[in-house]
Amino acid sequence: MIDIKLIAADMDGTLLDSNKKLSPRFREVYETIRNAGATMAIASGRQYYSLLTEFDFFPHDLIFIADNGGYIKFKDRVLMPNPFVVEKVYDLIDAVRADSKTDLVLSAEDGAYYESTNEAFVKEMKLYYSRSFFVDDLKAVKANLLKVAVCNLHDMEAHTLPFVRRHRADFVVSMSSRIWVDVMPVGIDKGQAVRFIQKELGVLPEQTMLFGDYLNDYQMLQTGHYSYAMENAHIDLKKIARFIAPSNDKDGVMQVISSYFKK
Repeated sequence: MIDIKLIAADMDGTLLDSNKKLSPRFREVYETIRNAGATMAIASGRQYYSLLTEFDFFPHDLIFIADNGGYIKFKDRVLMPNPFVVEKVYDLIDAVRADSKTDLVLSAEDGAYYESTNEAFVKEMKLYYSRSFFVDDLKAVKANLLKVAVCNLHDMEAHTLPFVRRHRADFVVSMSSRIWVDVMPVGIDKGQAVRFIQKELGVLPEQTMLFGDYLNDYQMLQTGHYSYAMENAHIDLKKIARFIAPSNDKDGVMQVISSYFKK
């Protein structure tokens, strides 16, 4: 049996249950991973500061892949492979402003920026962007952007996704949940980030275990042999995964990892 040397797992819908809670077994299982000589990466569409907050309850050397690969915290290194400037998304900002059903957040190295006063959107946004700033005009933001996230709380796939996809020639467009679609620079996705880490650690795809639930995990699940879609995953993700893990509400990631390392 080939030893697993790298485990990469998504957060929402994967590591976290439906109440956005991390498994109480996480710390114990993480120590099992480390004792076996393996490394764990958290690969999320969330910003880095949100991930940092989630895991500040114990000492660790987790690798963080934030903003779908736009930001990588690897040991003492921070990598932002291909940030872009706000001018590149002016048309998208204008489209969202004209649509009362849709809101938008700009994710940058120093935090996230939003201009919406929609209370339901702001509450939802703050679940994933713990460091966020309200601004009067998103076009005035000067920070380099890692990702643009578009939110429609009611009708994303039918209503909002089509006009976001008009930008597909210039950006990577990926649904991260039923109400969020992410827009990243070309060449940015979780799969590219995992491949970078594999190369840095000298880890083969055959030594890599991956967990995800939605379409922003699509490329990531193709970077290793032990690819798991959650039981609650999008049907298109299940089609490419080699294995199915129990759902996020059944502690699926912890179940699979524990079972593997007991072999």
